[in-house]
Amino acid sequence: MAALPQPGLDDEELPSWQELATAPRKKLQRLLSKRLDKKNHADLLNSLDAHCTARLRSCGGPLASAWQLASPGVLAERLDDEDYALTARALLGQGLVPADCTTCRCKRATGDRSGQACGAALCSNHPYRCAVGGGTKQRSEAVEGVLERIHRECGHQVARQVAVPAWDRFRWRCNSCDSRGLAYAPPAGPCSACGAGLATQREEAVLDLEVRGGAVPRLYVDVTVRHSVPGDAPRLSTAACQDGAAAREAEADKRARYPDGKTPYRVFPFELETFGRFGKTALLHLRGLAKQQAQRLEEGGAEAASSLTLRWGCRLSVALQRANATNVRR
Repeated sequence: MAALPQPGLDDEELPSWQELATAPRKKLQRLLSKRLDKKNHADLLNSLDAHCTARLRSCGGPLASAWQLASPGVLAERLDDEDYALTARALLGQGLVPADCTTCRCKRATGDRSGQACGAALCSNHPYRCAVGGGTKQRSEAVEGVLERIHRECGHQVARQVAVPAWDRFRWRCNSCDSRGLAYAPPAGPCSACGAGLATQREEAVLDLEVRGGAVPRLYVDVTVRHSVPGDAPRLSTAACQDGAAAREAEADKRARYPDGKTPYRVFPFELETFGRFGKTALLHLRGLAKQQAQRLEEGGAEAASSLTLRWGCRLSVALQRANATNVRR
């Protein structure tokens, strides 16, 4: 006789087949199917290498696959056939690099090496990491634009690319002993180690969105899209073992870059992974906006909030995957 799927850590124990035959339970099929799906998913994760496991984890989670649910009749939610096929192949782990292309052809747009090609060896992950030519910035800007429209739909005033000098920081380096460091105030005096002079470089804090409204005096939102498959072994191992590891790392980096207490207002990181997973903080923010917006409607309540979250998630997911596809083609 077939055995029932074993429970997970948070699952309830099930009675035996004989007990179920004499006392059937409602919605048992749904419970068994869910448990079987979880087992199959766990078995698949255990059968893959670290790169594939990290990619598979990033394809899951709420709204991660919202690009498949987007309405083709809405321009803001539309992936053309080429983008759709490329996205599907990338998430399935199929090869994307043409046989006649072995190095990255992205070209530098500014600086002394303007026009020079990246030249890095191409692999399935390089198109998502390559910063030459501004591809990673364009990806974040695509998500940022959708997020701006969502906040405006909720009645907020939004400004983009807002400088906040209180979060400016200074990188310093000793001209003699090569000591170096980072500070939120200009370093005063000579090097404490050797007494030589210091060279400093100011890093300006420019936040993606400044949001204002009746219930939100001021909120800074900074979008960050982190590749789901890290390049170094320790981070890759973490991403392969834990859902959303890349998004959590991105959020931690933003919290460290814009610490509380420097201004009366906080920075809210809106983090996503390249293969679709939304960070926990990003999801909470999106659901909070949807709940506030639903309360303004005459009817709908929680159902309206859920529909708004899905609709906005579709637009964000499409913008992310459309920008990913552009980067891969470049």
